[in-house]
Amino acid sequence: MESMRRLGWLVSVFAVCAFAHAQRPPIAWIGGGEVSTYIGFYFQDDRYFVTSEGFYIHFWRLSDNKLVRTLTGRQLFGRSLYSASLAPTPNRQQLVVAYPDTDPDTGYRGIRIHILQPDANLDNWTTTAQGGSFVEDGTEEDEPGNAVALAISPDGQYIAVGGGDAAGFTRHGLVLYRINGNQIERVQYLTRNPSWAPIFAAAFSPDGEWLFAGSAGGWVFVYKRQADGTYAYHQRFIIGGNGFYINCFAFANRPDGLYVAVGVMPNGIIEMRRFNPVFNEWRLYMQWQTPDQSAPTSSVNALQFSPDGSRLAAAYGSSAFGVVFYDPYLRIYQINYSSDPDYRGATPIFQEVFPNDVVTVAAYNANASELISGTRNGDLRRWSLETREYTALPHHRGFLTALAWSPDGTKIATAAQSNYSVPTQTFVWDFASQSVQARINHLDSWIGALAFSPNGNYVATAGRALPDRTIDLWDATTGDFVVTIGTLSYNGSGLAFSPDGWYLYAAARNGELKAFQRGADWQTWTEIAQTNAPDNALTPVQIALSPDGSRLAVGSQERVQIYLTPYLTLERQITVATEPERIMSVAWSPDGRYIAAGTRNVQPAPVYLINTADWSVRRLPTADNGYEVYAISFTPDGCYVLGASSQNSDGSGANLMLWHTGSGTLATQYDDETLFLIQGAAFSPDGRYFAYARSDGTLVVAHNPFYRRSGDANRDGCVNDTDLLLVLFNFGGNDPNADLNCDGVVNDSDLLIVLFNFGSGC
Repeated sequence: MESMRRLGWLVSVFAVCAFAHAQRPPIAWIGGGEVSTYIGFYFQDDRYFVTSEGFYIHFWRLSDNKLVRTLTGRQLFGRSLYSASLAPTPNRQQLVVAYPDTDPDTGYRGIRIHILQPDANLDNWTTTAQGGSFVEDGTEEDEPGNAVALAISPDGQYIAVGGGDAAGFTRHGLVLYRINGNQIERVQYLTRNPSWAPIFAAAFSPDGEWLFAGSAGGWVFVYKRQADGTYAYHQRFIIGGNGFYINCFAFANRPDGLYVAVGVMPNGIIEMRRFNPVFNEWRLYMQWQTPDQSAPTSSVNALQFSPDGSRLAAAYGSSAFGVVFYDPYLRIYQINYSSDPDYRGATPIFQEVFPNDVVTVAAYNANASELISGTRNGDLRRWSLETREYTALPHHRGFLTALAWSPDGTKIATAAQSNYSVPTQTFVWDFASQSVQARINHLDSWIGALAFSPNGNYVATAGRALPDRTIDLWDATTGDFVVTIGTLSYNGSGLAFSPDGWYLYAAARNGELKAFQRGADWQTWTEIAQTNAPDNALTPVQIALSPDGSRLAVGSQERVQIYLTPYLTLERQITVATEPERIMSVAWSPDGRYIAAGTRNVQPAPVYLINTADWSVRRLPTADNGYEVYAISFTPDGCYVLGASSQNSDGSGANLMLWHTGSGTLATQYDDETLFLIQGAAFSPDGRYFAYARSDGTLVVAHNPFYRRSGDANRDGCVNDTDLLLVLFNFGGNDPNADLNCDGVVNDSDLLIVLFNFGSGC
C-alpha cells in the first residue's frame, strides 16, 4: 500500500527553488549506506526504490542496487521541515510532499503540498503543482499541525492530509485537497467523531470511492465520495479501543468484492473488512494477531497486498527506548477467502526475524515478483519471492566517522559507529570494483581514527573501546585481527604511520600522544614514547606527519605543536586560532610546504594555513560551512586543500570546501550530496579523486575538479603552447591556473614547469 507514507518526527523534504544555487561534487561513484528507514516505495516504473528516515531521501537504482541520488529539504525547499509526509503519485512517476509551513514571527501558516517531477537522472526536479491551505492569522484549528498521513486518490486528482499529536490537544484533523492544473486547492475539512482524534493513517480505495483514516483510540473513519467530488462521513468502527493506534491500510480489489486490511498497534492486530453493498457498510471479515503471543506491544507498521489480493505483506515491530524489541518480523500471509467464516484465514507462508530491530517497510514491486523490506536500523533488503533470497542494498548502516586511502590509492577504509543491532564496523573498499573487500566488526562504540600501513597491507584503528581503548591492527585484505599495538588513556582520535612503516603515532582526545616501534614483523610493537599535548576539551586531537616522517604536527586548543619523532620531543608551537576557536583537524601537505588546521566553536568555522618555511599563519577565506571542520586534506602537489565540515545549524550552507593554497582563494564549495555533516574526507594519493564520509553511512568518491598533470595549466590533458601562453599572459600575477607551483606568484618557476613537461599527455 503506497498511498500513505508516515514520518512522525523531523523530516527534510525538498524544493526546487534552491536548486539554482546547489553545487554538487563531480561524483565518480557512491557506496550507499542506510542508517534508518521509515518509509519506502518503488518509483519510476520500478527502476528505483525510494527510502527516507526523516532527514534525507535516498534513491536506489535497482538495475545495479546502487544508491544514485540523495535529496534534502534545505537543498530543494531552502528550509528544513518538520512532520512532513512523502508519497508517489499513483503512476509512481512523481513525488508528492506535504508539510506544515511555519514562520518564526507568525507561527503556523497552513499545510503546503508540492508535486515534483524529476528529470531522467534525478538531478533536477520541477514543480508541476503546488498549493495547500493558507492560514493568514495562525488561529485556525481545523488544519493538521503536522502531515503525518498522506494519501493520493487513484486518479491522481485528490490528496488527503491528516495529522495531530497523540494526545489530540493541538492542531489535528483530515483535510481534502483537489489538484486543479498547477494548483492544489483546499476542498474540505473532513469531520469525524470524536472530533479530537488525531489522524495517523489515510488511504483511498482502488476505485477512489472510499477514503479511510485511522486514529489514536483505535478509531477508523470511513468517507464516501459524492457526486461533486467531496467526501461525506459514512461510517466508523473501532479496533481495540483506548491505547490502540491505527498505523496503516491496504486494499485488495477482487472479483468477489473490495477488501481493506488495517494494521494496528499493540498486539500486532490486522483486521480485514469487506464492503457489503446490501447494508452499505464495511463489515468485519476476519482479524488476527501477531503469531508471537509473547509480543503484546507489537505494532503493524506497513501493509501491502499483492496485485491479485492473494498475499499480504506485513512489517512488524516496536521497541521500548531502543533497548527491548518486540516482534521484529517481516511476514507474508496467504489470504484464504471464503463465504464461510470458518474457512477464512491468513496463513503465514514466509517470515524473517530482524533481531533488535523494528521492521518499518514492506513493499511489492508492480508484478509482486519481489519485495523490499526496510527497518529502523537501515536493514534494507531486496527479496526474490521465488527463491526467498535477498540482496542487501546498503553497505554501512551507521554514521561514518573516519576515512583513509591506502598509499597506492587502490583501497579506501571507512569506519561507521554502532547502530543498535549493527556493531561499529570498518570496511575496506576496493576502488576499482567499488565494492567492500573486507569487513571488520569492533567492540568500540565508534572509531575515531584510521590509518593504512605504508605497504597498504594493514589498517590501524583507534576509538572508544572501553575499558582500555585499544589501538588495533587489521589485515586490509581479509579484515582479520592481527595484533593490539597498544592502548590509550582516553578515546582515540589520531593515527599516523611513519613513511617507512617502523613507527606508529597515536593521539587521544585528552591530548595524550604515544609512539610505537615495530619489531621484525607486524605482530610485534613496543611503546617507545609518551607525552601530553594540551587537553582539547572533548574536541578530537588530530595529528599529521611531515612527508619525511621527521616531525609530527598536533592540533589542540588554539595551537599546533610540532614534535620531533620518534621520541615526541616538543620542538615548537604555533598559535593559530583565536578564542573561542579550537583546532579540530590538521594535515601536512605532501610537498611539506604547508600545515592546514581546521577549527570549531564558531560559525563558519575557519581553516588556517601554516607556511613551514617561516611558520607564518594565514586564515583562508571564509566559506559557507558550519560549526566544525572535521577533516583536512591536501592534493599531492600542495596546491589545493580540502575541508570537510558540518552545515549551518539550520541545515543551510556548504560543508565540503576547496581552497587554492598559493592565492589563498576559495576555489569551490559543495552543498549537494553532502548532507548535514562530513566527518572524514581525503584526496587520493595521486590527486585525481577525493572521498568523503557522510552521516547517512555513505561513502562518496568524486573527481577532483582541479586535477591536472604537471605543467598542464589549462587542464586539457596536453602540455603544449596553450599552457605556455597562459603562463606568459599571467606572468607576475597570481592566477591559480597559471601558478603551477602554487607559491602565490606566476614567474619563471612556472614557465620551467611547462617547458620541462612540454608534450606530456599530447
